[in-house]
Amino acid sequence: MIHKYKGEISLLGVSFFWGIGYAAIEIALKSGMNPLQIQALRFIIGVLCILPLVLRNKKGLTQKTVKKGILLGLMMFIFFYLLLLGQSLTNTSKTAFLTGTYVIFVPFLDWLYRKEAPGIHSIFAAILSVFGVWLMNPGGFGSLQKGDLILLLGAFFVALHMVISTQYVKDERPLHLNFIQLGVTAVLSVASALLLGSFTAMNQQSMLAIAYIGIVGTFIAYMLQTTGQKFTSANRASVLLSLEAPIGTFCGVLLFGDPLNLRMSMGYLCILLAVLVSEGLFTRLYQGRRVRDEILFRRK
Repeated sequence: MIHKYKGEISLLGVSFFWGIGYAAIEIALKSGMNPLQIQALRFIIGVLCILPLVLRNKKGLTQKTVKKGILLGLMMFIFFYLLLLGQSLTNTSKTAFLTGTYVIFVPFLDWLYRKEAPGIHSIFAAILSVFGVWLMNPGGFGSLQKGDLILLLGAFFVALHMVISTQYVKDERPLHLNFIQLGVTAVLSVASALLLGSFTAMNQQSMLAIAYIGIVGTFIAYMLQTTGQKFTSANRASVLLSLEAPIGTFCGVLLFGDPLNLRMSMGYLCILLAVLVSEGLFTRLYQGRRVRDEILFRRK
């Protein structure tokens, strides 16, 4: 049973680790660390953790894998920087939910990439998500702050990365593909941080936060993600991973006292519903209920 759903279980684990990761990033930011410094350190740690595994399993690391990993690493560098920069301009709760909107982009990007049109539930989910974003901002779309727009752009690149990586991992070993993309992201992050002079002194809290982000949120989470994606579709993977949003929001409200009024709560709820609708959850529940009623009717 567990083996049958190991893809889903792996991705649920990633959602949990990433959800808590928002709080760890917030701690690092509040300690005075720069977004590029956080990004550079987390990926250095992630690469160092995965390196021993790659050295023991070199077989299968091909030129094709390297090319795919470089492309994924470039996209990963872009979306991580956008998400970190966006979070530095807003709060943990809003970051978690706006980042979760990537699940809405996935079906449409998958349509462009694989020429498979999204279903009606994906279109409805997109509309519901846009309405949720509007509710989260009291002045409507005109009040979207710079950080909000950066987060939405980051969510787009997360979706693009997910669509492409889900296809790549079908033909490659997750360990090798993950090593290359983490390595490329680490190199680009360190180079950018050094170029812009983004390294600052760290205290004990920020060190612990970076350790969590690097070991759990990067090494363990991405190993689980690339493994989980090998056994599921891009759409399903995006929905399972987007469950990080409510976890991250809960951490923001509980640990940092992020604002949560009725209108914002309704906005969060709309986005969460959009996530569930995009996976067709309610459709399957309805079909399951209809099958159950037919069975009961026949028995009568």
